[in-house]
Amino acid sequence: MVQDNGVGMSEEELELVRQSLAMETEVTVGQRFRNRTSSSSGVGLINVYQRLRLYYGEQLKLSIESEEFQGTLVTIILPVQARPEEAEEEYKEYEASE
Repeated sequence: MVQDNGVGMSEEELELVRQSLAMETEVTVGQRFRNRTSSSSGVGLINVYQRLRLYYGEQLKLSIESEEFQGTLVTIILPVQARPEEAEEEYKEYEASE
């Protein structure tokens, strides 16, 4: 779990981040957050999620809770065993594409 006591997110912003995680695309996040007034776009969170997802697969669980002006809590649940033989090639391809 990672928690902060920063500005948090409105319900609308939180839903956009959750939807972007479900779509797993940084481009979508950037497009959706262009009109935001805060300095964070959520792209870093999406990037971390994508990398973890490549390694752990469908068993990875991530949840985000946030209240505006109260902070944000991100919980990541990792499976006991990763799928390294399947993920290794995908991860190499992902790294090469950046």
